[in-house]
Amino acid sequence: MPEIIKSRKWTLVKQVGDNIDLDKTFKLGTSDIDPSSLKDNEFLARTLYLSNDPAQRTWISGDIPEDRHYMKVVQLGTL
Repeated sequence: MPEIIKSRKWTLVKQVGDNIDLDKTFKLGTSDIDPSSLKDNEFLARTLYLSNDPAQRTWISGDIPEDRHYMKVVQLGTL
């Protein structure tokens, strides 16, 4: 039986305004991944580096109308 893999994930728990307090805006959690649950054409990848783009700030902001975004706004409680 394949070994369960522990994965870390950041979850948005509070939309931001002018200032971002990382401890209150995001929550770092873990989840279990069972490799045997992967479907055809799915694979696991290990992330080595992440980057931030200034535009990402608008995706977690609650004060900009959604129709002004070129991408869907990140909803609370999602990754």
